[in-house]
Amino acid sequence: GGWESKGDGRARRPGAKHKNRLNGGAAATSKLFIMSDDDSATTERKQLALFALTEALGTFLLISVIQTNGHTVPIAVTLAAAVYFAEKTTGGQFNPAVTMTKLWSKELDRHQAMVFIAAQLAGAFAAFYYATEVA
Repeated sequence: GGWESKGDGRARRPGAKHKNRLNGGAAATSKLFIMSDDDSATTERKQLALFALTEALGTFLLISVIQTNGHTVPIAVTLAAAVYFAEKTTGGQFNPAVTMTKLWSKELDRHQAMVFIAAQLAGAFAAFYYATEVA
């Protein structure tokens, strides 16, 4: 099924049994897509792809700063900024261990967790490539 608004700016799947950052915290992104009944599956895929891109980009930024700088303050500032910007969509996980914790605590379903972990790994590998080949 598609997303439904609960009147508080958040979008949730109908019949969702647990609070989910992807569904329950999407205040900013719920307005991103205008949904109708016939395109809800496509919209949900687009939204998940956007969230995966957010995770990949945040992981890329974090790993790039770690590899190129390695100092505590720039790493902390980068992580804080990335989490701040991704907080309302994905929760700003940027780490497969955090994603697994959210999966085990039922904040994410298995499909979402797999997509997020794949995106995080892609972002990390891209950062490694950038640090070793480009920079």
